[in-house]
Amino acid sequence: MPLLIRIFFINLLLVVICSGVCRYNDPNINEYFQIFCTKSKGHVTKLVCTKPESPETWSNLPRLNGTGVKLNMDRCRLPADLQLADLFRSMQLREVVTFQLTNSSTIPTRTNFQDLIIDTIELENCPLEDLPSDLLHDTQPRSFYLVNTMLRAVPHNFFSNSNTIFKVEIVNSRLEKLKRDDFQGLINVHTLLLFGNVIDEIEAGTFDTLLNLKSLDLCRNRLKTLPGGLFQNIPTLEIINIGANQFDELPGDLFRKNDSRLRKFRMSLNEGTLKSLPAGLFRDLRHIHQVEALSNGFESIPADVFSDSTMQSLNISENRLTELPVALFSGNYQLKEVWIMANNLTALPDGLFDDTILEVLQLSNNQLTNITRGMLMGLENLKVLDVSNNFLKFIYYDAYKLLKKIEYIDVSYNQLTLESTRYDGISVLFNLVNLKSLDAKYNNITQVFDHWTQLSHLENVDLEGNLIKKITERNLRFLNNRTTLNLRKNQITTIDISGINTENYRGSKVYATENPLVCDCHLLELIKYTQKNLTQDIYDYVNFVAIDTVKCTSPVHLKGKTLKEVHWPDLRCEIKLENSVCNGTCICWEYSGRQVVAVDCTSRSFHTFPETIKNLEGKFIEVYMTYNSLTEIPPVNLLPQNISVLDLSSNNISILSEEIFTIDSLQQLKLHNNRLTRLDNNVLSRLQDHKSLTSLSLHSNPWLCDCNTRDFLSFVQKNLVQLELHGISCAETGENFSTVTASEICSNASTITLTVCAVVVVFAVLAAWITAMCIKYKKHVKIWLYSKQLCLRFVTEEELDKDKQYDAFISYSHLDEDFVLKDLVPELESGSKPYQLCLHYRDWVIGEWIPAQIAHSVEESRRTIIVLSPNFLESVWGKIEFQTAHRQALNEGRARVIVILYGDVGNIQNLDPDLKAYLSMNTYIKWGDPWFWDRLRYALPHRRELSRTLKRTSNAQIIGNYLSTLQESDNVANSNSESDSKCVEVVPIQEAETLLNVRHKDALMA
Repeated sequence: MPLLIRIFFINLLLVVICSGVCRYNDPNINEYFQIFCTKSKGHVTKLVCTKPESPETWSNLPRLNGTGVKLNMDRCRLPADLQLADLFRSMQLREVVTFQLTNSSTIPTRTNFQDLIIDTIELENCPLEDLPSDLLHDTQPRSFYLVNTMLRAVPHNFFSNSNTIFKVEIVNSRLEKLKRDDFQGLINVHTLLLFGNVIDEIEAGTFDTLLNLKSLDLCRNRLKTLPGGLFQNIPTLEIINIGANQFDELPGDLFRKNDSRLRKFRMSLNEGTLKSLPAGLFRDLRHIHQVEALSNGFESIPADVFSDSTMQSLNISENRLTELPVALFSGNYQLKEVWIMANNLTALPDGLFDDTILEVLQLSNNQLTNITRGMLMGLENLKVLDVSNNFLKFIYYDAYKLLKKIEYIDVSYNQLTLESTRYDGISVLFNLVNLKSLDAKYNNITQVFDHWTQLSHLENVDLEGNLIKKITERNLRFLNNRTTLNLRKNQITTIDISGINTENYRGSKVYATENPLVCDCHLLELIKYTQKNLTQDIYDYVNFVAIDTVKCTSPVHLKGKTLKEVHWPDLRCEIKLENSVCNGTCICWEYSGRQVVAVDCTSRSFHTFPETIKNLEGKFIEVYMTYNSLTEIPPVNLLPQNISVLDLSSNNISILSEEIFTIDSLQQLKLHNNRLTRLDNNVLSRLQDHKSLTSLSLHSNPWLCDCNTRDFLSFVQKNLVQLELHGISCAETGENFSTVTASEICSNASTITLTVCAVVVVFAVLAAWITAMCIKYKKHVKIWLYSKQLCLRFVTEEELDKDKQYDAFISYSHLDEDFVLKDLVPELESGSKPYQLCLHYRDWVIGEWIPAQIAHSVEESRRTIIVLSPNFLESVWGKIEFQTAHRQALNEGRARVIVILYGDVGNIQNLDPDLKAYLSMNTYIKWGDPWFWDRLRYALPHRRELSRTLKRTSNAQIIGNYLSTLQESDNVANSNSESDSKCVEVVPIQEAETLLNVRHKDALMA
């Protein structure tokens, strides 16, 4: 007896004592083994050898006590002379149905399996390059698996004594070639799986001895061709898979015609150059049910490849087919399902399906543009049609006549409108009474068709991503208690559910989120729906899922609000009405929630009340005539019936007639910001008797407050809250009617009258005396005023500046020259009143001293325009020019400097002291201001013809002589402060309100 066996029996008692029963999900661990037991997929016991190299390993086997066990021995090295049958008995395993040896580096021997009674032997993840030819000669398993090994060839006569084996798997290994005698002895095998090897050749007759073989899998190998008639001698073969190989060609006689029992053929993911199936490959096969040939790169398909076969299902998707032969399905009278997805088909031949009984047709992801009548012929039994992801624009208008049993249609991701080209308002789905599901998302559909009410079996309608703009109650009538309608991501602005007939319970679901809903009066019922303001039967009828989270996209004041947040009584719609101001003259709104029609004639320049307003009809009419030029309250006969609000604020109304208060429906009258001064007692009496008026606005009017106002004051104070009469005050004193008393306004009136009279008399006497003095001593006064730099406005500029050569001298930085020469100068030197300008580049004398030329230019110009810009602030000469002009203006007491702000000069506090002082006390003109040119011209000199009288000329000479003396002394001071050189530069400014100092220069007093 071998040593190991003796050791085993010697230690058997120790094993019995030390080992325990395998506990499920609780590992039994000792120094040599880890035992794991599970009940998943039967009773599986996994025995992991922790010391596979130790001789003591096999003397320390545990006792497991089991029946019907699947034993997995992992990382164990089987001794060559160890019989597994004895081993199992020592472990008290009375019946082992499956033995798995995994992750073992030892090659099992015939002795290991001697006398072993077992169903399945599996060797997995073992780096076996060879196996003993007699490995299975002393055991008779029913299944034999080799998985993830390095086996390159089937050992000679390996299966010669294996007539009990029904299933063989040699997968994911390294088999390279199948020889004729590799499987001799497997006379009862019915399943042979050889996928995942590197087989590149199969000898003819290799499978001839497999008389009971039903399923053969050769996929994921390297086959480039097969011998002719390879499967003809396997009469029982039903399923074959030769996919994921490298076929360049295939013989057409692989199968025996007529008596072949082949039911299923699979060939997908071919990586070779084969461009088509062989002609007649499946012709006359009487038992074929299913053919799959996906992703093979086929560019064509023979017309007779399936002829007269019993094929029931065909899948040739994901190829490169551009067309199909018209006779492709000739004689396929049992064909029920066809998948031709993801090809390049642009059309199908007419009558292609005439011989079929198709129930499923999958044509998605092709390039079809039309579905014609001929393409639909033979599809009377069709239940499922998928033509999604094509370029469809047209479906035969009488499709319903040819698709009588259709239940599921998918036309998503096309360009369809679903509108019949023959019948107006009818879709191509008309009368498809058995239709249960329609997927038409992402097309060009613009409506939900009313006639879909005939489609009583509809359970799912997907119209997401279309062009639908409006949904009404009529569009929802087709819903039943099983229907789900998806309207997401359309262009729906209105969902009007008013008038829903809820007699029958529906309980359908509608998804309408992600639409640009316009929150106007048409959305009234839906918004009420979101706010639970409708009766329960509406909610039982239809469930708008998550509709309360949708946000309004307009109008502006509601944009961004969810439907649940909208105050539904304020929803409105613009309306157009003939023979009324609502035809475009004014804007008219309908408030459905309040049953109001509102007319908005704000700021329309009306001088009289428009007569056509009276033609409006409605339960309540509101008229808004604010910011017009009305001078009187409109006559009652011009107002519409049932007017409830009349807003005449911000007009020129001075009299309030009592007639307006004869309108019983009037609730609000707004007259604030007009010219009302009094209300007579008749008006007050009507007001007291009016029953429906709730608001009367009279503030911001020039109300007189005297003894005659006492009744009006009393009325206001009594009805202050009831009629919202707030803010009414006396025009003279500003006292509010809510606080003043009747006695105060009477006394105040007398006092104010006496005071005003006294002041007027005093001012009149004083004015007369001053006028007499000015006339008598006019010449002396004028000269004295100018010498003291007082009241210079009484001396005209033209008298002072008549000898000046230029209207303006422009001071700027040379870096701003483009602005000056292209924008400023052309505008000022053109037009009906051009100005004479002094410019550096053309009016200065070359070679003369620059400071002197600056002084001369300022002195000879009636204005100095400073273009104050960031560039100007960096210019030394620019600052000198400003100081010179500024000094002259101070000396003369006149506004001589015009500042144009050109660009951003930053914080004024950081500027030159003179500039900062000037800008802080004067305004400026800003380039870009819409009134820029008007303000600039106004700031420039205004020419005015002077009287030619000797007396006026004499005055001008006297003043001129006096100013010449002042200017000469100023020139001397200027010349002492000027620098040696100058670069020609330009300067910007801001907005010249200094214009006010020269506006309409008054002529010299006579």
